[in-house]
Amino acid sequence: MISDKRRLDFGADFPMLASAEILDEQPGVLLEIAKVVTLDDYPFLRDYALGTSQLSFADPDLKGLTILSLISGLEMMSETARKVVPRRRVAQIDNLRAQRWVGFERGAVRVIIRAERIAWPDAQYAAVKVQLRDDSPNSAYTWPIIEATILLTAAGSVSHPIQPPPLSNPRPVNWSGHEIYPDRLFHGSGLRIMRHVDLWSEEGIDFEIEVPGRDDAVRYTRIPLFSIWPRLLDGIVSSFSLWRSHEKFAGAISIPFRARRIIFYASSFAEGARLRGYLRLTSVTPRSHVADIQISDGNGNLLIHFKGWEEICERVPPEYQQFILRPSEKFLTHELPLSLLGNPSTPIAASVATNVPFKIFENNQEIWLQTLAYVLLAPAEREEWLEMQGATSRRVEWLFGRAVAKESARRYLQKYHQARWTAADIPIWADDSGKPHPLGPWREHTSARIDLSIAHTSKLIVAAVAANARIGIDIEAVGRDLTEDFTKGVFTHEELELAAHTGEAPVAMLRFWCAKEAISKALGTGIRYSPKDLHIVSYDAATGQIQIELLGQWLDPFKNLKGLRHAVFSSVFEGHAFASCMLANSLFEGG
Repeated sequence: MISDKRRLDFGADFPMLASAEILDEQPGVLLEIAKVVTLDDYPFLRDYALGTSQLSFADPDLKGLTILSLISGLEMMSETARKVVPRRRVAQIDNLRAQRWVGFERGAVRVIIRAERIAWPDAQYAAVKVQLRDDSPNSAYTWPIIEATILLTAAGSVSHPIQPPPLSNPRPVNWSGHEIYPDRLFHGSGLRIMRHVDLWSEEGIDFEIEVPGRDDAVRYTRIPLFSIWPRLLDGIVSSFSLWRSHEKFAGAISIPFRARRIIFYASSFAEGARLRGYLRLTSVTPRSHVADIQISDGNGNLLIHFKGWEEICERVPPEYQQFILRPSEKFLTHELPLSLLGNPSTPIAASVATNVPFKIFENNQEIWLQTLAYVLLAPAEREEWLEMQGATSRRVEWLFGRAVAKESARRYLQKYHQARWTAADIPIWADDSGKPHPLGPWREHTSARIDLSIAHTSKLIVAAVAANARIGIDIEAVGRDLTEDFTKGVFTHEELELAAHTGEAPVAMLRFWCAKEAISKALGTGIRYSPKDLHIVSYDAATGQIQIELLGQWLDPFKNLKGLRHAVFSSVFEGHAFASCMLANSLFEGG
């Protein structure tokens, strides 16, 4: 037993284990190591980011949520197995299982890899059982990230003929270039090795793939001698997602988590060589699909065979999937009808998110919530997101609040300034009063001052921006029960009578409350003083226009507004009372 911890440079032959810390070692029997994996040390891992296509025009290097892929973890495990049983190559991987994912939210992941030799009935193989665990301080999980049995052999490559099953009712598809990346697959440039898809059917696809290079993949060595060529294998298994990307499966997302067996008939691959691939679906379960994948050299020789490759299959709304794939071009939200804002003369833009599928974001360690967060948020906002606690639903509301705010600003800049910016280019900052403000490099390219307001309920999230004016919006679900104590606290007797005279008092009171909230947001304070002193002077039920006058303490910070009546536009939209108020900047000059 090794009691003192040592760090060894494992060299080019073990590139993923460089500078690993030895925790326990019994030569030829057991090896346990700790390894801090960083994106700086392994640049190729950045290509596994969920969201790699132009997240930011201001920072072209900004990537989405980078995860430790199943195959990359398996490379680390294979190298550790080869340290236990030296001078052998990986011949086979059995009972591969990934129980969860782990991401590089903070740029580094510390993992524990334990490899122990076990008995195996076939003497030509040395069998090593390997587990990879997350050793991050904030990890609450005790079970392994990945586990597998790795079979090693001293024998070289084995010639084996390929016999891919034919496809029934195949459909020529002729996918290449942008039809694959980024339209169907998210991978970064170093992983874009799928060259062509010939045939698609309900049973699988036929495709061509190019063996990737190894230059600049690892900081420690120029040409790393990988055990299982992770870039190649990840490109191969992406064929599953590519099969799922057909229009019939729009919005479908797959997560690999298990393989019965992976057999390596070849020990090396020539960089730049074109290989043929054949994916065949073998079974379907309620939550997953299982396939076999065969890779040949094009001359009838089988090189790699994936047996029982299984992926969890989920659906997200197609617009979410497209937004992740093309965040600089697509929008996550929809444009809000500008008539709801009273069609003012000042330039405005607004967005709305409806039918947010909260349940999807709870699944699989919130992977799709985290993915959207990293596509939407600027680096400083990501830090705020990582520190955020609470129920998933509350964080979803917060994130979509950011989405509608950012995309309102995007729509404004695109419409009025012919300028394209991404959501990550528009960080949102809330001041001490809670009022949100859009920031970012776009402000250097326009003289317009943009004001922002956000509102949400459990079913509807909206935002609006206005140029050279202050804006406030608010919404409430129609049917919300305003208690007697609440109404007495926020409405004057005259306002309650005004609502009663409309013949729809419950809805009118919701409109009135939204109107008070909207003007307080436009003022930038929120309901800081008595809501009764945001006095509703009149209400036109035909147009939805409400006139409000500031009284009492509201005049202390806004003396210029004394005696003025301010228009608030109210309406009912998607089962919600909605109110919008815009105040000219000139009202506050010199105030």
